[in-house]
Amino acid sequence: MGIHQSENDPNRLRSLPIRISIRIESKSHKLKDLLTWTSGTILKFDHPVSSPLNLYVANQKMGEGMAVKVDSSIGLKLSQIIQH
Repeated sequence: MGIHQSENDPNRLRSLPIRISIRIESKSHKLKDLLTWTSGTILKFDHPVSSPLNLYVANQKMGEGMAVKVDSSIGLKLSQIIQH
């Protein structure tokens, strides 16, 4: 396969790394408050513990699901995938 053929291979895109993230909620704070935070500070969010977490791919919401324990790690059990 020549170099030009591999560059145009649509399956090549499938192997590109992408950044995914799970978000609970975002909230605004004043800088003066942030400067008072120390180790052990608890930040309260209004998001209920039992509510779904949001899945983002390349900073765009792609789905949601519930946090689950996977061995000694955290995982996300998807309940909805958003089609764009």
